[in-house]
This record gives sequence, structure tokens and C-alpha cells, in this order.
Amino acid sequence: MLPIGSIVYLREGTSKTMILNRAPILPSEETEVEGIWYDYSGCFYPQGLNPNNVYYFNEENIDEVVFEGFKGEEEERFIKIFKDWQEESNPKLKKRNSYWSVRIKEIEWLSKKHIWMICFFCLVYSCG
Repeated sequence: MLPIGSIVYLREGTSKTMILNRAPILPSEETEVEGIWYDYSGCFYPQGLNPNNVYYFNEENIDEVVFEGFKGEEEERFIKIFKDWQEESNPKLKKRNSYWSVRIKEIEWLSKKHIWMICFFCLVYSCG
């Protein structure tokens, strides 16, 4: 898993993408699934984050790593927590197999529950 700040080319992509976060969870439109998760979210590099466009993709969608982001001592802990989380295989979450672009306006209907799911994962990582 690449660290935040890494810069990659996605398959069939012509622009560099910078990784913004790992394991983002988006709400699902499927009734039996609460959320869809990806390995990464990213934005165009060097432009940076455009709040109207965020890209969600997985490890297999990466064609080339241009730059690997900073890895501090917290990185090992994050990887362990992330792997443990994956092994739990929560039946309410499903991994999306293709990459996707989303406009923030399209997900304004995020419920507090979904936001808490995203924040919880970030909190576990950062407070370790």
C-alpha cells in the first residue's frame, strides 16, 4: 500500500494522480451494503484537490508509481491496522473493483453514519 502523497499514473491515464487517502468508504446505493471502499482516493497532480472532483481507485488500477510519499514510523502501525480491518471482512462493506470519479455534489447525501465510518477509520490510524 502506497503512502499518502505518492504520485502515480493510473492505467489508461495521461495525468499524474496524487494519493490523498487510503481506504475511503463511500455510501452504497445497494440496500444490502452500507458502503463501498477503495484502496485510495486521489486528485490530479500538480493541480491538487479540486473539491468537485475526487478519484477513487485500487492498487490494480495503478500503472506506474512516479513518486512514493513519506513513510514515518506510524506507517507500519497503519498497515497492520488496515490489514486487520480487511481480514474482518465486514459484510456491510464491499470493495469496488473499478476506479471511479465522483463530484462532491453527487455525494452530499452522505449520512452522519457514513461520515462516522470514515472518521473512525482515520481516528484509529492517527491515534493508534
